[in-house]
Amino acid sequence: VLGSATPPPLLAAFLSAMLCLVALMPCSLALAAPVRAAAAADAATSPALARQQALERAFTQAVMLEAGRILPAPLAEARTAFLRSFLEPRAMELVVSYQEAPGAKPSPATPSLPSGPEANHQPSLSENGQASAPLQLELDVEVNRPALRGILQRFGLLSGGTRTYALRLGPGVAEQDFRALEALNTFMGLTRAPTADLDISLERLPQGYYKGILRQPGNAQAAVIVADGKDLPTLWQNLWGQLFEGREFRPGGASRWLEVGG
Repeated sequence: VLGSATPPPLLAAFLSAMLCLVALMPCSLALAAPVRAAAAADAATSPALARQQALERAFTQAVMLEAGRILPAPLAEARTAFLRSFLEPRAMELVVSYQEAPGAKPSPATPSLPSGPEANHQPSLSENGQASAPLQLELDVEVNRPALRGILQRFGLLSGGTRTYALRLGPGVAEQDFRALEALNTFMGLTRAPTADLDISLERLPQGYYKGILRQPGNAQAAVIVADGKDLPTLWQNLWGQLFEGREFRPGGASRWLEVGG
């Protein structure tokens, strides 16, 4: 009977693998559960702008909460503030979807909006003419977890601990120029030392952009990492970002170096 025929071995193996993938899907989806975020607009914000302001703040909060889920350990206050300042203007790009939290209601109710040029300049008023309470939103936000993880990884926040490096400044780069990277170094967990396992040289080329080279002294098998940038902060992020994306710094990854260019 056709219905009782046994599938060929290869087909049976394929079907078995597909069933395993389907069985694992709920676990993957659970890891990407929406984040509950609440935020309010400023009291003096006009009704025309209040919702947008509250949305943007809720998105930032959701992205920061999701980052906290991904990070292996909580960051110090200064590093958390730096991360927020970096993610805040990018939060909307990291939001996949959102909806009003079940049972939540925007407060207060938005009155009818004025029209014309004055629409963005009038405060929200209650019926008695008093300024009403600021608009508050409570949302369930789905964050683009892979994209956020990629950002955290390029900053070295998933590698744990700190990295020590030695630095050589070439033509066009002065010690005073490099001091502008102190906050970024603290955020990324980087420490400069006279000698280290990692050696970095920086220079500014005649074309106007900066170039950096990272080497591992004493290891003939270690590849060289090269990056460039229009300014020192961009170069610094590109150089270390490529290093932190290597398998050596991925949780559970094998120890090796990658040869990558800017």
